[in-house]
Amino acid sequence: MHFSTVFAILLSGLTMSVADNIVVTEGEDAYGGGTFEVCFTEGHGYKFCTGVLSGAWETSVQSPASVGTGYYVSIKDGVVYTTSDNGCNYHAHCALDWNDDTGDSRCELITDSPNC
Repeated sequence: MHFSTVFAILLSGLTMSVADNIVVTEGEDAYGGGTFEVCFTEGHGYKFCTGVLSGAWETSVQSPASVGTGYYVSIKDGVVYTTSDNGCNYHAHCALDWNDDTGDSRCELITDSPNC
């Protein structure tokens, strides 16, 4: 192998980014009311969820809900906003889209202000 090929392979491995995602799963409670759960899936496989919440996610997550330790999620007009209280000023957002294959709404987060 040429040095340039080896270098390109190594560089692509270093620059490959892993995506953070939001997944919203909808359901029903025992009385037929709407429920949902918002999960943050970190690019390396860690998953943090709000727990099951009542109502419709489109209108119920206007104020931040805890998702994991020190991380919060809110949804307004189909856009998810994530923040943290760890002193790093982390902010990210993404627009939810329905996924026919998985039967849920999801999106890949766009980092506005990185975590430390």
